[in-house]
Amino acid sequence: IIRNVTYIGKIKVKEFRGEPEHIVQGIHPALVSDEIFAKMSALLDLQERLMAKQAEIEFNADYAAMQSDLPRIKKDSKIQHKGVLISNYASLEQIDDAVRPIMQRYGFSMSYNTEMHGGSCVYTATLRHRGGHSTTSKTPPLAADTSGAKNNVQAMGSTITYAKRYLLGMALNLVFEGDDDDGGRAGYVRISDERAEEIKNLLMQTSADVPGFLKYINDAIRTLM
Repeated sequence: IIRNVTYIGKIKVKEFRGEPEHIVQGIHPALVSDEIFAKMSALLDLQERLMAKQAEIEFNADYAAMQSDLPRIKKDSKIQHKGVLISNYASLEQIDDAVRPIMQRYGFSMSYNTEMHGGSCVYTATLRHRGGHSTTSKTPPLAADTSGAKNNVQAMGSTITYAKRYLLGMALNLVFEGDDDDGGRAGYVRISDERAEEIKNLLMQTSADVPGFLKYINDAIRTLM
Protein backbone atom coordinates (compact mmCIF):
# COMPACT_ATOMS: atom_id res chain seq x y z
CA ILE A 1 0.00 0.00 0.00
CA ILE A 2 2.85 2.43 0.81
CA ARG A 3 3.81 2.37 -2.87
CA ASN A 4 0.53 4.09 -3.76
CA VAL A 5 1.49 7.56 -5.01
CA THR A 6 -1.72 8.93 -3.50
CA TYR A 7 0.25 9.21 -0.23
CA ILE A 8 2.47 11.89 -1.77
CA GLY A 9 -0.38 13.89 -3.30
CA LYS A 10 -0.23 12.37 -6.77
CA ILE A 11 -2.47 10.24 -8.99
CA LYS A 12 -1.58 7.40 -11.35
CA VAL A 13 -3.39 7.73 -14.70
CA LYS A 14 -3.85 4.42 -16.50
CA GLU A 15 -3.01 3.89 -20.17
CA PHE A 16 -5.77 5.27 -22.40
CA ARG A 17 -6.11 5.44 -26.18
CA GLY A 18 -2.41 4.89 -26.82
CA GLU A 19 -1.24 7.31 -24.15
CA PRO A 20 1.07 5.44 -21.72
CA GLU A 21 0.39 5.21 -17.99
CA HIS A 22 1.72 8.26 -16.14
CA ILE A 23 1.61 10.07 -12.79
CA VAL A 24 0.17 13.56 -12.32
CA GLN A 25 -0.08 15.94 -9.40
CA GLY A 26 -3.38 15.58 -7.54
CA ILE A 27 -5.44 18.25 -5.75
CA HIS A 28 -5.45 16.35 -2.42
CA PRO A 29 -2.77 17.05 0.22
CA ALA A 30 0.20 14.66 0.58
CA LEU A 31 0.27 12.45 3.70
CA VAL A 32 4.04 11.86 3.58
CA SER A 33 6.96 13.65 1.94
CA ASP A 34 8.56 12.40 -1.26
CA GLU A 35 11.72 11.55 0.73
CA ILE A 36 9.90 9.33 3.25
CA PHE A 37 7.92 7.70 0.44
CA ALA A 38 11.15 6.87 -1.45
CA LYS A 39 12.80 5.42 1.67
CA MET A 40 9.81 3.25 2.51
CA SER A 41 9.59 1.98 -1.07
CA ALA A 42 13.30 1.11 -1.01
CA LEU A 43 12.86 -0.78 2.27
CA LEU A 44 9.93 -2.73 0.85
CA ASP A 45 11.95 -3.58 -2.25
CA LEU A 46 14.78 -4.85 -0.06
CA GLN A 47 12.38 -6.93 2.04
CA GLU A 48 10.86 -8.49 -1.07
CA ARG A 49 14.29 -9.39 -2.45
CA LEU A 50 15.27 -11.00 0.87
CA MET A 51 12.01 -12.95 1.00
CA ALA A 52 12.46 -14.10 -2.60
CA LYS A 53 16.02 -15.22 -1.85
CA GLN A 54 14.87 -17.13 1.23
CA ALA A 55 12.12 -18.80 -0.81
CA GLU A 56 14.69 -19.83 -3.43
CA ILE A 57 16.95 -21.28 -0.71
CA GLU A 58 14.05 -23.31 0.71
CA PHE A 59 13.09 -24.47 -2.79
CA ASN A 60 16.63 -25.67 -3.53
CA ALA A 61 16.96 -27.42 -0.16
CA ASP A 62 13.68 -29.32 -0.50
CA TYR A 63 14.33 -30.10 -4.18
CA ALA A 64 17.74 -31.59 -3.34
CA ALA A 65 16.27 -33.62 -0.46
CA MET A 66 13.42 -34.85 -2.66
CA GLN A 67 15.79 -36.24 -5.29
CA SER A 68 16.89 -39.11 -3.07
CA ASP A 69 13.24 -40.17 -2.56
CA LEU A 70 12.16 -40.05 -6.21
CA PRO A 71 12.09 -43.57 -7.68
CA ARG A 72 13.24 -44.74 -11.06
CA ILE A 73 10.13 -44.79 -13.22
CA LYS A 74 9.21 -48.05 -14.94
CA LYS A 75 8.24 -47.77 -18.60
CA ASP A 76 4.82 -49.39 -18.69
CA SER A 77 3.58 -48.44 -22.20
CA LYS A 78 4.65 -48.87 -25.80
CA ILE A 79 4.63 -46.81 -28.99
CA GLN A 80 3.79 -49.10 -31.90
CA HIS A 81 2.96 -48.59 -35.55
CA LYS A 82 1.27 -51.45 -37.43
CA GLY A 83 2.71 -53.98 -35.02
CA VAL A 84 6.25 -52.55 -35.10
CA LEU A 85 7.59 -51.47 -31.70
CA ILE A 86 9.09 -47.97 -31.85
CA SER A 87 9.86 -47.45 -28.16
CA ASN A 88 8.75 -48.00 -24.58
CA TYR A 89 7.64 -45.10 -22.39
CA ALA A 90 6.20 -44.36 -18.96
CA SER A 91 2.55 -43.28 -19.04
CA LEU A 92 1.52 -40.05 -17.35
CA GLU A 93 -0.53 -42.04 -14.83
CA GLN A 94 2.50 -44.17 -13.98
CA ILE A 95 4.68 -41.12 -13.41
CA ASP A 96 2.02 -39.24 -11.44
CA ASP A 97 1.32 -42.18 -9.12
CA ALA A 98 5.04 -42.46 -8.38
CA VAL A 99 5.91 -38.80 -7.79
CA ARG A 100 2.79 -36.96 -6.55
CA PRO A 101 2.93 -38.18 -2.90
CA ILE A 102 6.64 -37.33 -2.73
CA MET A 103 6.13 -33.90 -4.26
CA GLN A 104 3.37 -33.13 -1.75
CA ARG A 105 5.55 -34.26 1.14
CA TYR A 106 8.24 -31.76 0.15
CA GLY A 107 5.79 -28.96 -0.64
CA PHE A 108 5.90 -29.01 -4.44
CA SER A 109 3.11 -28.76 -7.02
CA MET A 110 3.01 -28.62 -10.81
CA SER A 111 0.84 -26.63 -13.21
CA TYR A 112 0.76 -26.52 -17.02
CA ASN A 113 -0.09 -24.01 -19.72
CA THR A 114 -0.06 -23.72 -23.52
CA GLU A 115 0.88 -21.04 -26.03
CA MET A 116 0.12 -21.22 -29.75
CA HIS A 117 2.99 -20.86 -32.24
CA GLY A 118 1.51 -20.97 -35.71
CA GLY A 119 0.05 -24.43 -36.16
CA SER A 120 1.94 -25.84 -33.18
CA CYS A 121 1.82 -25.40 -29.41
CA VAL A 122 4.51 -24.68 -26.84
CA TYR A 123 3.67 -26.30 -23.51
CA THR A 124 4.99 -24.92 -20.22
CA ALA A 125 5.18 -26.45 -16.77
CA THR A 126 5.69 -24.50 -13.56
CA LEU A 127 7.10 -26.29 -10.53
CA ARG A 128 5.97 -24.35 -7.44
CA HIS A 129 7.14 -24.66 -3.85
CA ARG A 130 5.22 -23.87 -0.68
CA GLY A 131 7.80 -21.16 0.11
CA GLY A 132 6.77 -19.17 -2.96
CA HIS A 133 9.65 -19.86 -5.37
CA SER A 134 8.97 -21.52 -8.73
CA THR A 135 10.75 -22.63 -11.90
CA THR A 136 9.34 -22.99 -15.42
CA SER A 137 10.18 -25.45 -18.18
CA LYS A 138 8.85 -25.51 -21.73
CA THR A 139 8.76 -27.77 -24.77
CA PRO A 140 9.76 -26.84 -28.31
CA PRO A 141 6.76 -26.22 -30.59
CA LEU A 142 4.82 -29.50 -30.91
CA ALA A 143 2.34 -30.40 -33.63
CA ALA A 144 -0.84 -32.32 -32.80
CA ASP A 145 -0.32 -36.09 -32.79
CA THR A 146 -2.48 -37.16 -35.74
CA SER A 147 -1.12 -40.70 -35.91
CA GLY A 148 -3.58 -43.57 -36.06
CA ALA A 149 -7.28 -42.74 -36.43
CA LYS A 150 -7.36 -39.78 -34.01
CA ASN A 151 -9.76 -36.90 -34.56
CA ASN A 152 -8.57 -33.33 -33.90
CA VAL A 153 -9.52 -33.36 -30.21
CA GLN A 154 -7.86 -36.73 -29.63
CA ALA A 155 -4.75 -35.59 -31.50
CA MET A 156 -4.41 -32.52 -29.30
CA GLY A 157 -5.08 -34.57 -26.16
CA SER A 158 -2.34 -37.03 -27.11
CA THR A 159 0.17 -34.21 -27.59
CA ILE A 160 -0.81 -32.58 -24.29
CA THR A 161 -0.30 -35.89 -22.46
CA TYR A 162 3.11 -36.32 -24.10
CA ALA A 163 4.10 -32.75 -23.19
CA LYS A 164 3.11 -33.28 -19.55
CA ARG A 165 5.18 -36.46 -19.36
CA TYR A 166 8.15 -34.75 -20.96
CA LEU A 167 7.96 -31.64 -18.76
CA LEU A 168 7.30 -33.52 -15.51
CA GLY A 169 10.30 -35.74 -16.11
CA MET A 170 12.49 -32.76 -16.95
CA ALA A 171 11.34 -30.60 -14.03
CA LEU A 172 11.92 -33.36 -11.46
CA ASN A 173 15.05 -34.79 -13.09
CA LEU A 174 13.38 -38.21 -13.27
CA VAL A 175 15.20 -41.33 -14.38
CA PHE A 176 13.27 -43.83 -16.50
CA GLU A 177 14.08 -47.50 -16.73
CA GLY A 178 12.73 -49.97 -19.26
CA ASP A 179 13.07 -53.48 -20.55
CA ASP A 180 15.97 -53.33 -23.00
CA ASP A 181 15.60 -57.09 -23.70
CA ASP A 182 16.28 -57.74 -27.40
CA GLY A 183 17.83 -54.35 -27.96
CA GLY A 184 20.37 -54.80 -25.18
CA ARG A 185 21.30 -58.29 -26.26
CA ALA A 186 21.71 -57.25 -29.88
CA GLY A 187 24.27 -54.60 -28.91
CA TYR A 188 22.21 -51.45 -29.52
CA VAL A 189 20.27 -49.17 -27.19
CA ARG A 190 16.60 -48.39 -27.82
CA ILE A 191 15.96 -44.71 -28.44
CA SER A 192 14.16 -42.69 -25.79
CA ASP A 193 10.44 -42.02 -26.04
CA GLU A 194 11.21 -38.30 -26.39
CA ARG A 195 13.38 -38.94 -29.46
CA ALA A 196 10.77 -41.32 -30.87
CA GLU A 197 8.12 -38.60 -30.48
CA GLU A 198 10.37 -36.09 -32.26
CA ILE A 199 10.85 -38.52 -35.16
CA LYS A 200 7.11 -39.18 -35.30
CA ASN A 201 6.37 -35.42 -35.39
CA LEU A 202 8.88 -34.92 -38.23
CA LEU A 203 7.33 -37.77 -40.20
CA MET A 204 3.86 -36.26 -39.80
CA GLN A 205 5.01 -32.73 -40.68
CA THR A 206 6.71 -33.92 -43.88
CA SER A 207 3.89 -36.33 -44.88
CA ALA A 208 6.49 -39.08 -45.09
CA ASP A 209 5.78 -42.71 -45.95
CA VAL A 210 5.79 -44.01 -42.37
CA PRO A 211 5.49 -47.76 -43.20
CA GLY A 212 8.29 -47.39 -45.75
CA PHE A 213 10.46 -45.51 -43.27
CA LEU A 214 9.95 -48.16 -40.58
CA LYS A 215 10.69 -50.95 -43.06
CA TYR A 216 13.90 -49.18 -44.07
CA ILE A 217 14.99 -48.84 -40.43
CA ASN A 218 14.06 -52.43 -39.68
CA ASP A 219 16.05 -53.69 -42.69
CA ALA A 220 19.03 -51.52 -41.69
CA ILE A 221 18.98 -52.96 -38.15
CA ARG A 222 18.89 -56.52 -39.49
CA THR A 223 22.05 -55.87 -41.47
CA LEU A 224 23.81 -54.92 -38.21
CA MET A 225 22.69 -57.95 -36.21
